[in-house]
Amino acid sequence: MNNFQINSNVKSILVFDGGNDKNAFVTFLIPTFGRYDTLFRTLDSISNQKQVDVSYNIIVIDNNSDLTCDEGFVILLRKYRNLRYYVNEKNIGMFGNWNRGIELSTTKIISMIHDDDTIFSDYLIRLKKIFKQLNCQNFCYIKTRSTNALDDEGKISVKKYSFLKKFVKKMFKSKIIPLNKKYVDYVGDYGILGAPSCGTILNKEAIISAGGYSNEYYPSSDAVIFFNLLDKYKAFETIGDFGYRFYGKNESCKFETMQGFLKQYLFMQDKLATLSKHGKKIITKYKDVQVQLYIDNLKQFPESSGMKIRYDSFKDIYCFEPKTFKCFCFKLKKKIYRSLYMFIYTLFM
Repeated sequence: MNNFQINSNVKSILVFDGGNDKNAFVTFLIPTFGRYDTLFRTLDSISNQKQVDVSYNIIVIDNNSDLTCDEGFVILLRKYRNLRYYVNEKNIGMFGNWNRGIELSTTKIISMIHDDDTIFSDYLIRLKKIFKQLNCQNFCYIKTRSTNALDDEGKISVKKYSFLKKFVKKMFKSKIIPLNKKYVDYVGDYGILGAPSCGTILNKEAIISAGGYSNEYYPSSDAVIFFNLLDKYKAFETIGDFGYRFYGKNESCKFETMQGFLKQYLFMQDKLATLSKHGKKIITKYKDVQVQLYIDNLKQFPESSGMKIRYDSFKDIYCFEPKTFKCFCFKLKKKIYRSLYMFIYTLFM
């Protein structure tokens, strides 16, 4: 199905043209909907890159059709080189906006960043190293890992890593490891393939060949499309972090938002189980445990708000009996498998 055609009757109006380098290597794509308080932080992280001989373009695609592009707004945009700012005539939805941005990109390589996230200042330097490792392999997706950060009304706090994890990420910060269906199935972590931000690298040709992101799999189309592409293309994940993934206290710490996260997670697990026999086996056998681990992960968001999250807080969405030992064993098995996999590829491949 060609999802690019669904909104073909909706025009994207170029409201600001700051130039376009025809020889650019990468296009930074930023889909947005009126997030101007954080958008300029994202743009600053791109413009503040360390000197490197990698040319780039920037495309911002805005779903807010009510945007008034006044002189003050234009002045702010002028500081960014090779920036084009588009506004859709009407809201075409999240995945529709992603598809449109991909269509408008003028390079084969696209680096996607959410409008409230940032990339590190050495991103382009490390991007060059990544493509040397790829050595012209036919890839569809390179998932850049990121550091979680909380934006509490301008007060930024960053997640701290253990000494060992920090050392590994620094030692192999530009190293990539391959992802395949068997690996993704085994660790049961389909989220590894989704949420492209903080400079996640997309192959435009591959996304277009797959028909783009589909609303049929909302909200997990980002995971599904790449899971399907693994039959034809290679996918990779970085070891080191490439940017800050921001979570706003006002939204992410709301209980309703957390309920939405869990609903999305369950939806994604069920959808992806239909695409893989081994994945279905893992999901069926460990569903309760994976939900328990997922809720454990959600608990990090309300730490600063004082909200107490318990397993039975989500019983209206998914009711289960917590199994501490089984959960521990599953988590340990995942960590061992993932660590061995990473160790083998970083040292011997």
